[in-house]
Amino acid sequence: MKPGAVAANIDAAIRALAVPNTPYVREVRRRFSQQLAHAAPAFMFELAHILVSQYGHREVAYELLRSHAAASFGWQGSRWSI
Repeated sequence: MKPGAVAANIDAAIRALAVPNTPYVREVRRRFSQQLAHAAPAFMFELAHILVSQYGHREVAYELLRSHAAASFGWQGSRWSI
């Protein structure tokens, strides 16, 4: 699956929440984090970029990168530092 398709799935899952507050959005993020645990860091950075630029899900993008073991190593000094 491509990063754009995953981003669309994440956005759809968030929009489907009856109460889109932080705890429920985090549940969605955790579910996708488990599915993406073995994804390449480049895939994760592209996914995060799409989540922010196309869907405005900055917090979800940040948490996806921070929770991904391989991508978090590339975090320091990257374009995603906040």
